[in-house]
Amino acid sequence: MDEDFIKLRNRVFKAFVITLIFTVPLLFFVINKFGNKPSLILNNINKKEDFLLLIVENKCTQCENIEKILNDKNISYTTLNKDKEPRYEEILKEIDLTKNEIKYPTIIYIKNGSLYSFYVTPTKQQMLNYLKTNKFF
Repeated sequence: MDEDFIKLRNRVFKAFVITLIFTVPLLFFVINKFGNKPSLILNNINKKEDFLLLIVENKCTQCENIEKILNDKNISYTTLNKDKEPRYEEILKEIDLTKNEIKYPTIIYIKNGSLYSFYVTPTKQQMLNYLKTNKFF
């Protein structure tokens, strides 16, 4: 083998290794960011579990107020953020709701994996009454 060929081969190998060093982490980032992640909410529905689901959107003051009430009462709930959940419409469909039926916030009681009851944009007092009626405290 001549010396020029060996130098060229080494350069190609180095370029390949450098490309891999930058491409592999980028690929992992893209897959984690945009890949089809399993949904905790869909998993709970499929397991026929009972849980409280709070549907919110970004920059929603009333959503934050409802979350504060739930946290103050130490009530366990799962948040579904329409702006962050790529499977948002799929989740709504699974519980027999459409996005047209939802305003923000909406509180939903899922019982045995199915929609049991829901309340759209409750005030603080309405929220407390809803939680008492459904025996969350």
